[in-house]
Formats: sequence, C-alpha cells, structure tokens
Amino acid sequence: MKNKIITRRNFITTTAAGISACALPLQAAKLLTAKKTIKTRVAIIGGGLAGLTTARNLERLGITDVVILEARSRVGGRTLNLRSPQGHHLESGGEWTGPGQDRVQALATELGISQFPCYYKGDAIFELGNTTHKGLVPRVGLGDSKDFISAALRLHHLGKSVPVENAWLAHNAKLLDQQTLADWLIANVPNRAVHGIFSRFTRAVFTSYPHHISLLWYLFYMNSCGGLWSLMRMEGGAQDSRFDGGSQEISIRMANALKANVMFGEPTKEIIDRPGSPVIVKTSSANILCERVVVAMSPADANRIDFTDCLEPERKELMASWANTPKLPALKVAVVYKSPFWRKKGLSGHIMGDTPPVQLTFDNSPKSGEVGVISLFLSLIEAKGLTDKKVRKKAIITGLAKRLGPEGARPIYYTEKDWARDLWSTGCVLPLKPDVLHRVGHTLRKASGRIHWAGTETSPVWCGYMDGAVRSGERCAVELHKAIT
Repeated sequence: MKNKIITRRNFITTTAAGISACALPLQAAKLLTAKKTIKTRVAIIGGGLAGLTTARNLERLGITDVVILEARSRVGGRTLNLRSPQGHHLESGGEWTGPGQDRVQALATELGISQFPCYYKGDAIFELGNTTHKGLVPRVGLGDSKDFISAALRLHHLGKSVPVENAWLAHNAKLLDQQTLADWLIANVPNRAVHGIFSRFTRAVFTSYPHHISLLWYLFYMNSCGGLWSLMRMEGGAQDSRFDGGSQEISIRMANALKANVMFGEPTKEIIDRPGSPVIVKTSSANILCERVVVAMSPADANRIDFTDCLEPERKELMASWANTPKLPALKVAVVYKSPFWRKKGLSGHIMGDTPPVQLTFDNSPKSGEVGVISLFLSLIEAKGLTDKKVRKKAIITGLAKRLGPEGARPIYYTEKDWARDLWSTGCVLPLKPDVLHRVGHTLRKASGRIHWAGTETSPVWCGYMDGAVRSGERCAVELHKAIT
C-alpha cells in the first residue's frame, strides 16, 4: 500500500472501513447515530512526536490497523515550522536537542534528518538587575556565585532521593511535594540574589516561577534531564544542537512513512470504554471503534476530553491539576535579517535580561547562515503595554537594534507564535503545582482500562523535551503490543 496522509473528507466515506451500528451491542449502537463509523485496532489521539512514534513502532511490531486523530490541519504538535517569504524555516515551538537525547536523534537519523550545532560563538549580552555586560556567562558577585553553586549542589543532593521512574515513591515524596521550589529557597538560601537567578531559570525553562512549582516535580525534572547544569548550559547542554530543516520535519517525515490513516481537523470530544463494547472515540464527524486508544497529549490538554465513566478519580485529578498549574503564556518571535550580522561583531545573538520585551533571545539562523534569525521568548503577562501586535513588534525590533546594533532595526521579516492562543496546546513546557505528584502521580503512565497514555510529560527521561515524547511513544507501542496480541 502506498504510504499516505489523508484528509477527513478522503478518509471518511460511506463505504470505507465502516461497520454497521446494528452489529454492535445495543449500548454502543445508540451512541453512533448519524455519524460515520470507522473500525480499527488502535486509535491514537494526537499527531505529534509521541503519537506518531507510537504508530511507527506499532507498525514495526506488526500492528498496522491504526487511525491517528489530529485536531489541527498538520502534524507536529508542539513543534512547528513557519516559513519566511524567502522560504526559510522558522522554528516556532520545540527545537533543541543535546547530549543524552539519543532517541529523538536516532529517529531523525533514520528519517534522513541531520543535526547541526547551535551558534554560541562570541559574547552573550546580559542585562540583569542594574548591570549590563557582555561575556560567556552572567557576571555575578563572588558571594552570589558561591551561594548559587551551594544551593544548586544542595538541591542536587536532595534530588538523589527522587527516582525518575516513580518520583511519587521517594521516601520523602509528600514532604517535598507539599512545598514549592520558592519555599525551599526561602527556608535554605538567605541570599535573595540567588532566588532571582532561580526565578530567571524557571521562567526560561518552565515558563513559570519557583513559587508555582512543586519541589518534588522540580527535582524529578532535574534528574530526568541530567541535572541543573545540563539545562543551564547551552553548548554541550540541552540546547546544544538543532535539526536541519526544522524540528517539525521529524513529524512530517514520520507521518508520510506511515501506513496508518491520519485524520486532520478531528479533535476528540469523548472517549467511552465500557465492558462488552469496543472503545468508542467520538469526534464531531466520526465515531472510531477500536480495541485500544492512545491519548498522546499533555495531561493538561487531555483534560479537555470527556472520559465518560472510564477514568479513576486520581487520573482526573492529575489532568485537572496540570491544567490549573499557573504558567506564563509563551510567545515565540522570529525576526529575520539579510544576514546574521551580529556574528561579525563578536556576538552570539544570545541576550538575557530582566526587562521585557528583550528578555531571552537566541541565534536561530539556518545551518547555511544565508539569513540571520533571532528567536525571542516573551510572556505578555510580564510585558504590560505590548498586547497590541504592532506596538509589540516595534518595541522588539527597537530593543534588538539597541543591543545588537543599528542593523537590528532593519529586519526583512517578522513573525510570532502565541502559544497562549493556540487552540490545542496549553503550552510548550508544563510544570506541575504542589501536592499533586506524590498522591496521583502513579496514574501518569498507568493504562486506564483500555486507554493508554503517551506524551513527553509521561517520560521519566527527558521529560518536557522532544526526546521524552519519542521515548513515550516507544514505550506505549510495546505496552499496546503486549495488551492486544
């Protein structure tokens, strides 16, 4: 069979793979009135890295009767390549990889996608507190530096008690989970400048602040990703490299190689798992009848689905708590120039500051360097007065020109992706609030009846990263294969 991605209209026909409602148990038949009915072995909800990897690995295990339901008109989930008028990809979602992220890297290699190192040569610009300077690392006082290293080492030692596979089983899990990272800092680190460093770090990595993040979850996350230094370092760390052609290309090539049917524009509204009937996955236009279903979404986004009488209360609480954890809505901006002019000035293009709109930037130019791209992260909650896009664009370009030079005032293209307004993703990185993980974390990966869970948040290794999403799909495929064969 020729591999393909097909649209809802092409896929759902009156004769394709349907089964008669009258052949079903009466209870199921009543639910399927006036909708197209499709029968499959496995339904996967979500066409991002986790869902597509699940389907890819199921095929390798001999299970090819799979339907993927994607709410958007594209694959990729929280990875997204936008295009400039000049034809260059602009990564507007997850993009980085680094040492230890071997599963996503191996997958990209299989698909013919190469990696290239990010550009970190030259000086970064730091505007922290009342000081502005250039260099490779932020310049802090000797006392602040010692206190930060001391706090980081104490947290590292504390985190040794937290297993990545099941953080909720740590002997002190309840105590750790009932406090925030900020609570621990206040109790253990008198130097408030160190609190500010952690606040900048969590804002950049988690789009949240220490007073919103469970200490247990923070320690688990650090362990999952190789430690604080791995996340803080860029060259040689979690932000070491990128994928040529943009990270979404991984999902695009995976989808094109699948035998599975990918149905676009099909947000899942309801899942029904009752004994004696197939699992029913309901969208606005179809009912999918299957043996098993995979929810390949973040727990926060899965909270939007109506799981009719088929989830334990603890799982419902986990999803609702994740959805209700305070976070900073992330706006990712791409500013394109004729060339990466800052490199000739000895600058890396990396800016870190306390004052919006230019608080965090990276050189995101393509491998060829034929154009220059600055990616900028911004939370509109912090950037008061910049809710209007025209005003925001002007402020960002003015801010870049001030820091990178007058060439910064002359971009050839500007675009942005406001993840806070995305219909189908609550955000890119989703931290978890206190007093949740130790009580209901055991439901994170555990199947709920015939409903299985994938997504980067379910991965004990590289949770929150593309690598974690791939790992979760690999795990879920093995789990499904054991369950239905």
